[in-house]
Amino acid sequence: MNNIIKRRRRFTGGIPSYSNLYSVSFDGTNDQVKIGNDIFQNKMRGNFTITTWLNIPSTGAQTWFGAGGTGDFCYAHYSGTALQFQFQCNSDLGWYYSSGFSAPTSTFFHLAITAEKGESAGDNTVFKAYLNGSEATGTSGLHGANITKANHETFDMGENTFDIGKVENVGGRMLNGTLMHDFSLHSETLSSAAILALYNSGVPINQLETSGNYSHTDLEGYWKLDEGEGTVVDDSKGSQSGNFVNGPTWTTTVP
Repeated sequence: MNNIIKRRRRFTGGIPSYSNLYSVSFDGTNDQVKIGNDIFQNKMRGNFTITTWLNIPSTGAQTWFGAGGTGDFCYAHYSGTALQFQFQCNSDLGWYYSSGFSAPTSTFFHLAITAEKGESAGDNTVFKAYLNGSEATGTSGLHGANITKANHETFDMGENTFDIGKVENVGGRMLNGTLMHDFSLHSETLSSAAILALYNSGVPINQLETSGNYSHTDLEGYWKLDEGEGTVVDDSKGSQSGNFVNGPTWTTTVP
């Protein structure tokens, strides 16, 4: 992990050249990146994978991202060595829990969360989490909290946005000094081999391009969080750009 010196980006047409120059820093109070709900609501009704790079200052209680809707919500919460991902649809709660998710502090790590719907209406969704390319030991459906395929497909965020940082209607937020880089949404349950390729021994890759066991075919949204200026974060895959709210800042500390 290192700090990268600023330099001018150069685009050559087609897929833009990949730059790894900036990350976003959050103050742990009310900083947010807010992204419209269309892409998340639609794609998270099916199989999905969310990936990102995080750098956290400590292992205190913190919520990294999520969304609250009309009775439905999702969020990723971490505390100590425990990672939770909750996903509620139509009052049916899906809950992933890992008590041994030992995220490092003050250095970047790669996170991936996957969801695979059941094959028939009454079958439960299976959630998994990965830390630096390796599947965490966890339980999908903690305390009997499961979500059926039928209810999974009704996920409704209402008028709410998908939030990074402070998550509205859930009440959680990041810690002061948390950094994030490269946030992506895929409309498929990525394989362990694909996630390992995304981790790439700690060096982010351009998710717009196929690399090794990773295929960009199911990439739906890709926020590199590397603009380095302004208050808009571009969706490099689609058209669902996000916006800074309450003053997140840019940093040259990157994976």
